[in-house]
Amino acid sequence: MRERAEKALALAQAAGAEALCVRSRANRFYLTAFHGSAGTALVTAAGLFLLVDFRYAEAAREAAKESGAEVREVDRPRYGQQLKDLVRAAGVRRLAFEAERETFAGWQALAEALAPEVELVPVRGLVEELRRTKSEAEIALMREAGRVTVEAFGEVLGRVRPGMSERELAFALEGEMQRRGAEGAAYPTIVASGPRGSRPHAEPSERAIEAGDLVTVDCGARWRGYCADLTRTFAVGRPSDRQREIHAAVQAAFRAAAGELRPGARAADVDRRARAELEAFGLADRFGHGLGHGVGLEVHERPSLGRESQDVLALGDVVTVEPGVYLPGFGGVRIEDTFWLGPEGPVALTPAPRDLIIL
Repeated sequence: MRERAEKALALAQAAGAEALCVRSRANRFYLTAFHGSAGTALVTAAGLFLLVDFRYAEAAREAAKESGAEVREVDRPRYGQQLKDLVRAAGVRRLAFEAERETFAGWQALAEALAPEVELVPVRGLVEELRRTKSEAEIALMREAGRVTVEAFGEVLGRVRPGMSERELAFALEGEMQRRGAEGAAYPTIVASGPRGSRPHAEPSERAIEAGDLVTVDCGARWRGYCADLTRTFAVGRPSDRQREIHAAVQAAFRAAAGELRPGARAADVDRRARAELEAFGLADRFGHGLGHGVGLEVHERPSLGRESQDVLALGDVVTVEPGVYLPGFGGVRIEDTFWLGPEGPVALTPAPRDLIIL
């Protein structure tokens, strides 16, 4: 983590600042190991500081054993003045802040607190760029997140019966992930059954799953801060020929795109490969979202795998591949896995069967 802070400081300096203020939760955790919902990481040439109020002081000091951050307990009413005192003591006149993460009100309060001695310098995606390349330790945590996700999904599949609601399925799945040691779900679980499968981000409803339905489940566990992302579509009862055909098309698109994952590949080209496969089935126009995204401390990170993406895949990236087909009135199919681009090639961190599951 000391190395992370040094790299973050170098990037802030390259942007014309002398220090970096980080208040977003994921980026603050990446630099300080502190999980709390409020606090400020200040990266300066004089060292790494973690400012928290009384509620989080004990947890911050525990995290500091790992990160080496110097914890400063602040009074909430005097937060602005205490931050200003620390910044001035470090000799900082230009302070970088997270332009994409800060609210307007937050930026305004920060600017007023530091004026006129300290100028704020907006930076974008600075810590996020460091987070993109995963270390061996991070991959080990993501493997665990994937293992828990796959095991919980397999366990809950055995309980699915006609009459079970989408919400019941989602609740059971999230409970199984926690029972296996996960901190919770990495994101709200998606369950879309029957005709609701045409909604890529359907929220679980009270709709009862019926015989003859295709059911899409998109889920992931959070393990020690790191996320997994898995989607499978299964059939309740014997699937129709059309349901089999749609699933086969999505599976072909998945395989084609996953086969293109390698350092140096253009993300837009990987996306294009999946669409070309669906075009052969006459279904490309029913795939309306990007092919995938990075995963790590957040379930959506860099790089982006989409038609307009300018990203180039690199060694150490963790990305999803998730082609789908969505047909209003009929339903939908999506298959998704999380892959690590390791030195031996892409490795699935959510290794579950991808054939059509029939219950």
